[in-house]
Amino acid sequence: MSEEEDDEMPAAYGERVGPRISGRTQGSRPPAVRIRPRAQTRRELFIGNCYFDRVAIRTCWPQRFPHVRSLVLKGKPRFADFNLVPFDWGAHPTPWISAFSASYRFLEKLFLKRMSVSNDDLNLIGCSLPGLKELSIVNSDGFSTEGLAIIAEKCRQLRVLDLIEAYLDEVEDEWTDWVSKFPQSGTCLESLVFECISGPFNFEALESLVARSPNLRQLRVHQDLTAAQLQRLMARAPQLTQLGTGSFRSMADVGIAPVGAADNEVEGLASAFASSRSIVSLSGFRDLSPELLPAIYPVCANLISLNFSFANIDTEQLRPVILHCHNLQKFWVLDTVCDEGLQMVASACKDLRELRVFPIDAREDAEGLVSDGQAHKFSTGVGSMRKSPEVKGSWAGDAVALTRYLSEGSDMQKITADHGHGDELPLFEAFLERLHRRSPIDAASRRRPDLDPTAELPSPGSAQARTEVQASGNIFGNYFQVATYGESHGGGVGCTISGCPPRIPISAADMQVELDRRRPGQSRITTPRKETDTCQILSGISEGMTTGTPIHVFVPNTDQRGHDYSEMSKAYRPSHADATYDFKYGLRSVQGGGRSSARETIGRVAAGAVAKKILKMKSGTEILAYVSQVHKVVLPEGVVDNETVTYDQIESNIVRCPDPEYAQKMIDAIDAVRIKGDSVGGVVTCIARNVPRGLGSPVFDKLEAELAKGMLSLPATKGFEFGSGFAGTFLMGSEHNDEFYTDENGNIRTRTNRSGGIQGGISNGETIYMRIAFKPTSTIGKKQNTVTRDRNETELIARGRHDPCVVPRAVPMVESMVALVLMDQLMAHLAQCEMFPVNPAFQDSISSPANGSLLMPEHA
Repeated sequence: MSEEEDDEMPAAYGERVGPRISGRTQGSRPPAVRIRPRAQTRRELFIGNCYFDRVAIRTCWPQRFPHVRSLVLKGKPRFADFNLVPFDWGAHPTPWISAFSASYRFLEKLFLKRMSVSNDDLNLIGCSLPGLKELSIVNSDGFSTEGLAIIAEKCRQLRVLDLIEAYLDEVEDEWTDWVSKFPQSGTCLESLVFECISGPFNFEALESLVARSPNLRQLRVHQDLTAAQLQRLMARAPQLTQLGTGSFRSMADVGIAPVGAADNEVEGLASAFASSRSIVSLSGFRDLSPELLPAIYPVCANLISLNFSFANIDTEQLRPVILHCHNLQKFWVLDTVCDEGLQMVASACKDLRELRVFPIDAREDAEGLVSDGQAHKFSTGVGSMRKSPEVKGSWAGDAVALTRYLSEGSDMQKITADHGHGDELPLFEAFLERLHRRSPIDAASRRRPDLDPTAELPSPGSAQARTEVQASGNIFGNYFQVATYGESHGGGVGCTISGCPPRIPISAADMQVELDRRRPGQSRITTPRKETDTCQILSGISEGMTTGTPIHVFVPNTDQRGHDYSEMSKAYRPSHADATYDFKYGLRSVQGGGRSSARETIGRVAAGAVAKKILKMKSGTEILAYVSQVHKVVLPEGVVDNETVTYDQIESNIVRCPDPEYAQKMIDAIDAVRIKGDSVGGVVTCIARNVPRGLGSPVFDKLEAELAKGMLSLPATKGFEFGSGFAGTFLMGSEHNDEFYTDENGNIRTRTNRSGGIQGGISNGETIYMRIAFKPTSTIGKKQNTVTRDRNETELIARGRHDPCVVPRAVPMVESMVALVLMDQLMAHLAQCEMFPVNPAFQDSISSPANGSLLMPEHA
């Protein structure tokens, strides 16, 4: 018999990528082994039959597959689910676990199915595999809550604990509080499934566990959980995408509330579902109180999967639910919905790909509530169903597969009605075997398997689920491209620079000068965090020259103090990215703010140092920024001459204002709020002199638009203006226009520069100047009103080390982003316009006054 994968098999294990051991009878040859190439790199091992020779396992498999990280072990055959196998018919995982734990100490995933798993087995797993991340036990028995407690306590990195149709061997009055054994400081849990377990449990421990599991995506709970308890859990985990409700019984039905309290219970549950709009899969409903069904209406439109296979509901109760499930792709239901219910499903769920109808009465002589005629109508396309399935088999059989084969192989959808009698099971198994042995070129498989719409929703802990969402927003530039990485309290931060021209003299010292200007702890008006920010160049530079290959720069973090953020792990910091990161991703890096921290800009400043040097060599471009405002201290216009201000003047004081008088006023303003635990914002002015003409492009890629994007990508920025900016709105055209003239060298210039060096989105050769506004630091030491992740109002006094004003350290950040934009635009201009100049009289070649042109001689 060929045993096909069941529905509970995670998507990550859908392909048999490892060896398979077949059963062995007395006198037969040893099990045949099928080993695929590249065994040395095999990371997943699938063993479809656990009846084996231990010596061969200990000596053979670890040598042939030394780097396995994932093990799928299946025991009894499938017909054991129908009580067709003796109770004590082996399938013990103990020898397997003993053999593999010695060789595969770094095993991360373990999937056990139809095994007799004892508490000793779970103890061996917990003690031998401390790095285990995923444990799934399906259709198995033999263990108790004592074994689960060992797993929860020993496997500190556990991400997935799924117990699916598992049967506990629990001794009465010896129940262990296993839920409370998970780490108290926080867990890595992404999936927790234990809806098959019944009996006493510690709800307070479960609620606490859910609250300290920010990565939790799938939760399918204890079947004795009340609706009120479910509501509390949902409030703790609004990020859930897959929810198993447990019983879904009202408090009145369980006798702990008056009958009239149902309305309030529905309202509270509906509010919880309305706040959990990320839910796309609902199951459970094991002892449904129909009056609670309206509570799920808020998420119906988002649902992709809905399992009512335990819910005894009729057509009228199904109607308001199914009519809102327009995106439903998978639906399991009891035949109590009758023919009319299936008609509604066909009409409302036009994207349905899998329908299973289970009998409410599974006796062999029972008459089904769904007629053969309605089944045939549904299978051939009822109502507005988009695509018609081809019927494979008979509705009256014990188990029927109605598989949809679509023209040109664009889709495949299946409808299965399970009657579960068992007499004709071998015929059904034979049919499935034939179905799955179809030619790989048939209509159902003419597409990428990763796009298969019939695939099960991936387990939240599987590799597929973790890689579906691609990280974005970490790369800047098109030609001179910079990708930053790292977080405030991680191992370090840095960047990779792609597109850098070869033969440019660059050293770590060039970058270190700029990094020292932005590093923390450099004065009393910056954060007291002590970091040297010493950079390491790991690639892209050889013997002091760029090689033209990616440059990798790394700066280690050395002064992290994560305990400073303990209060902020529960409450959002007002005006900080904490809340929005949580809203978007469902989790956040509390310590230091993660990617929203200003330490991310280390990579930008390192890359900016490279860009600055190339711009200086190529065209003599000089980029300087300085602080022109701190809170209410504003540097008057005209005090600083943007054409003559120097680097030394800017760096002559800790606030980086080139005017000594106003610099002291700004320092005093920062000191005044620093001692109060408060913060202030300010403005940074940036100038770029000797910028070549022609940088930038019309319409969407205007130079000022690219500069604005670069500036506003910096942390804490709130505004950007260039040239006359908003002040230009007070002038008339005759006052604002920059008149042209010819200078003594015959160059076309403008007498004024209200355009800020850019006209029509293209640089005109004049000095580019801009102003960037920075808000006050959001993390302050004063009491503020906020809310916790579970929506409770509270007060927060933030700890940690933070800048009372960000603008002094923002100066090198602004300069670096301007340099990156100009470098990227310079390379675009050279590629497009200087290969074949069309107007030599006006189209200046871009060269350095010191080093001469780097172009070909005929264009010099």
